[in-house]
Amino acid sequence: MTLSDRQPTQVVIGTAGHIDHGKTSLVLALTGTNTDRLAEEKARGMTIDIGFAFLNENVTIIDVPGHEKFIRNMVAGVATIDVALMVIAADDGIMPQTLEHLHIMDLLGIQSGVIALTKIDLVEDPDWLDLVEEDLRESLKDTMLENAPIIRTSISENHGIEDLRKSLLEAVSQSNRSGDRGYFRLPVDRIFSKSGFGTVVTGTVISGSLSVGDTVEIQPGDIQSKVRGIQSHGMSKKNVSMGDRAAINLVGIEKSDLSRGTEVTSVGRSVVTNRFIGDMSLLKKTAWKVKNRQRLRIHFGTTEVMCRVWLSESPLEAGQSAKCIFLLEESVALTMDDRFIIRSFSPMETLGGGKILDPKPNKVLKRVKKDILSIPTDFEDRFQWFVRNESKKPKSAKEWSIRFQQSQERIDSLIIQFDLKTIPGTNKIYHPEDLKLLTQELEDTLNAFHKKHPYRPFLGRKQFSDSLNVDAKYFEYAIKLCLENESIQAVESGYALSSHSISLSKNDESIAESILAACNKNHFEPFPSKNIAEAMSVDVNLTQELLHVLKGRNLVIEMSEGWWLSKSRFDELVTDISNWFDSKSVLTVSDFKDLTDLTRKTAIPLFEYLDKIQITERKGNDRIPGEKLKELMHG
Repeated sequence: MTLSDRQPTQVVIGTAGHIDHGKTSLVLALTGTNTDRLAEEKARGMTIDIGFAFLNENVTIIDVPGHEKFIRNMVAGVATIDVALMVIAADDGIMPQTLEHLHIMDLLGIQSGVIALTKIDLVEDPDWLDLVEEDLRESLKDTMLENAPIIRTSISENHGIEDLRKSLLEAVSQSNRSGDRGYFRLPVDRIFSKSGFGTVVTGTVISGSLSVGDTVEIQPGDIQSKVRGIQSHGMSKKNVSMGDRAAINLVGIEKSDLSRGTEVTSVGRSVVTNRFIGDMSLLKKTAWKVKNRQRLRIHFGTTEVMCRVWLSESPLEAGQSAKCIFLLEESVALTMDDRFIIRSFSPMETLGGGKILDPKPNKVLKRVKKDILSIPTDFEDRFQWFVRNESKKPKSAKEWSIRFQQSQERIDSLIIQFDLKTIPGTNKIYHPEDLKLLTQELEDTLNAFHKKHPYRPFLGRKQFSDSLNVDAKYFEYAIKLCLENESIQAVESGYALSSHSISLSKNDESIAESILAACNKNHFEPFPSKNIAEAMSVDVNLTQELLHVLKGRNLVIEMSEGWWLSKSRFDELVTDISNWFDSKSVLTVSDFKDLTDLTRKTAIPLFEYLDKIQITERKGNDRIPGEKLKELMHG
């Protein structure tokens, strides 16, 4: 089986190792390309920035700097690789910088690699090479290179180069690139301007595909652009896909608009944020401890920013893991489940790394601190946790695919896996257990309302829905189920428990009769419940409850919240207005004041209520018969 049979997309190999151990020279021997492209690199004889070469048409090699001062560039280079090429000089052996590179690749989840033992021509004693290999095996225990092949090489003698090539191609054939999210992603590692073309960005496509003419989004910066042209392997292409190295020519973008760390994606898929929840682990052999609110350097792909970390328990020590809140000092584009590296502020040293669990947590920090105690690290469990944690605001599969930055097909498979259901008449999904909890909450809410307001016949629909802060369609569906099982009944414009009934004590019945008499005595004048309570020396809450009882008996009207009117007096008023319009075409405010014997202060709210229920209809400052009054007059 050929490489092209097994790997239809590009695979990326990344070098790692200490300065002067021969990484760039080895890449040159393998590919014929000198990846030191900067004048400063060539003058100093050391790699400063990341460089690129092609092993064959399917395999890219990224050469990263080995000097500790350029770890930022090293992380940017290896963030998108599939296979590691660890380079170790035979005369030096494994060095601290080598181990730091190894730790970074482990933390980034790279799973396969090859070890090149270089400069063997500088070692005269063959036994020394055996000792170096033994030391390597011991140092590489419990790492991603524990079982990696070790190939002895010498560039000056052209020894082992072909063996190394074969070993790399074997590692490439066994690599298993995964993580396609169903949309295009390219973390930018280089930006330049080309005369006659404009701005070009380069990077490795880590998800999806892109074609000439597509519209892309550039974040952070909230910029949209069209793709004018694409190159890969130095050739013009109509499209590129996951694994490809790509140079993308963008329309209408200035070089100054971009920087390393910018991400080019499909429109509407990036999350730009200055905080996230992450699962962080410290290296087993670090001497550092991370304390709450400590300032750290953090690397995501080709991005480096400063941050502070919030720990539920402090400090975090070597080998320990914890879910944390990271507060970034500038906004960056993040993606759920991407990996990150943390390094100390000063002196700079790799401390550990982790995985992004939620790139866009709740804005309320108190809520986020609660969430980190329960949010799962496993992707599938986390999806179910999100669906249940946000159960009162159900989302569609498409909305979840955007929230989780995954393909809708992946989300659809999880919906089936967890037996999630769809709210009838919508595309929003819910967990069956959460529906049971919601219906129980509906009943509990009504029960609490009846206890607090025993004389009110129902809880208004809007007040009911608002008190639960639940999606309107989900509320309607849950109510429908409660009505079907007869635990709840519909009453006028609201709901009550089916078991709820109103029974006044003799004393309260007497008070209710007195309240009604006071209402009738008030004639046409609306009044607040507190005025009646004060006049009768009755508790205002009890007065309010009894007014609702009288309303249920159709003896009083609630014009607006807290304002009441006698129903019999109101019927008299409607009759008077009807009689008025028997002989006149309009009713002025002055006429209405004379008709009701009210002041303007009380007449206007009553007039507006009559407009609302269509007894009257406003025409300028006057009134004419409303639709409801016309029906009564001609009925």
